[in-house]
Amino acid sequence: MNKGIMFVLLFIIAVPTVSADTVSLDESDPPRVAFIMPTFSNTAYGVAFYNFYRLHADDNQTYITTDLQYLNVTVMAGWSWSKGLDQFLKATIDVMPQLFEGGKWTVIDERNVALGALFFENGSRAYDVVVCGFIEYVTAREYADYKRFVATGGTLVLNDACNFLAEVAYYPCANGSGYLSLVNGHGWAFNGTHAWRSVYHRWPEENRNWVGSNYWRWWGGTHYDGFDANTTHPISEFICSQYGAHVSGHYGAHEENKIENMTNTRIIGYWHFVDWAEAPNELVAAYQHNYLQGSVFHSGIMASEVLCKDAFLASFLIGAIRTGLGLDASHDTLYEEMYPAITTTTTTTTTTTTSATITTSNTTIGTTSSTSVSDGTDPSVIVLFGTLAGAAVLGLVVVVTRRKQ
Repeated sequence: MNKGIMFVLLFIIAVPTVSADTVSLDESDPPRVAFIMPTFSNTAYGVAFYNFYRLHADDNQTYITTDLQYLNVTVMAGWSWSKGLDQFLKATIDVMPQLFEGGKWTVIDERNVALGALFFENGSRAYDVVVCGFIEYVTAREYADYKRFVATGGTLVLNDACNFLAEVAYYPCANGSGYLSLVNGHGWAFNGTHAWRSVYHRWPEENRNWVGSNYWRWWGGTHYDGFDANTTHPISEFICSQYGAHVSGHYGAHEENKIENMTNTRIIGYWHFVDWAEAPNELVAAYQHNYLQGSVFHSGIMASEVLCKDAFLASFLIGAIRTGLGLDASHDTLYEEMYPAITTTTTTTTTTTTSATITTSNTTIGTTSSTSVSDGTDPSVIVLFGTLAGAAVLGLVVVVTRRKQ
C-alpha cells in the first residue's frame, strides 16, 4: 500500500456562473463527482434568519410584521459549518485523481443546483456522485432534484447532519448574487409580508423515506468519544483494517441525525456515546441507505468539522465516493500530510493536471493549467459571478478553524 505521497500541483476548480436561465453542462467529458458549496445555509447563518429567530423567540403574536428584512436577504457564497470540507479538498487536491482512479471532480455553488445543475438538458444525471456538507436550507426544486438524482441511480454523500431541515426560495439576480427568503421550516414560515410559527422539519416523512434519517438535536460539550467500525459494510471493514474497530476521534457533539428507516439501510459505524443514557431510541450512525436505483451515504454527524483531524472520516468520505463510482471502497490512505500522527514515509512523484469544463446557458468556463484557488479564509468571497475562484496550492498543510455558532 502506498502510504505517503506528497505532490506539488497547480490546479483549478471550475465553478459555473449563476444565471437566471437553466444551467446546462458540457456532456462531452464532464466531471463525475460534484462537491456542493452550501451557499444557502451559509447565507442563513449570516446577518439573516437567526437574527429574526432570536428577536422573536418569545413572541406570541400570531403574525409578525417586524424585522422581516432578516428573512429576505442577499445571498452570500461560502461553506458555513462545512468549511472543513473545503479545507480537506484543497489539502488533498493532488491525490484526488488517484483516490478516484482518474474520475474528475468539481465544486459547484448551491445556487446552480437550485437552477438544475444536477441534470443535463436531456434529463440525464450530470454526475455519478454528489457530495454535500451542511445543507440545512434548500429550495423546493433543489430538494426534489437531490431526491431525483438518487432515484435515478446517483450516489448522494451527506457529510454533515441537519440536512434538508427548512425550505427557502432563491431569486437570481442578473447583476448580483441574488436573494434568499425563508419559506417554511426551523419553526417559522414566511410569505414576504408576514411571518408565523410553523413546523420545525419541512420534509420529515420524505427524509425518512429516501434519506433514511432526520435531524435529531443540537448540543455542545463532549457526548461522543469515538466511532465503532464493527459491521460487515465494506467501508466499515476498511476503516477497521486501517484504524481499528473502535476509533477515537475529535468529534464531541454539535448536530446529529438519527436513523429512522432501517429498510434497505446498512450501518457503516456507530457513534459511541460517553453516556449511553443520552442516546435516542434510534441510531446515531454512519450508514448507507438505498433508494430506488441509487444510494445515500450519511456520516450521521457534523463530520466536516473534524474531517481534517480524523483520518478515518476521510476514509468514510472517500470510500463512499469510490462506491458511487463503482470502485472498491478500500483505497490507499494518501492523507498523511494532513494527519502527521499516522505518517509513515513520504515520497515525491510526478505532478499531473486535472481539468473540468462546465457550461451555463450563456457562458462556458473551462480549466487550463494553473490558476489559483481561494484559501477559504472568508466564506463570503469564495465564488464570484463570471469568474473562476481559485488559488495555487503549493503545500499540503491544513489549519482547521472551527467557527462558533
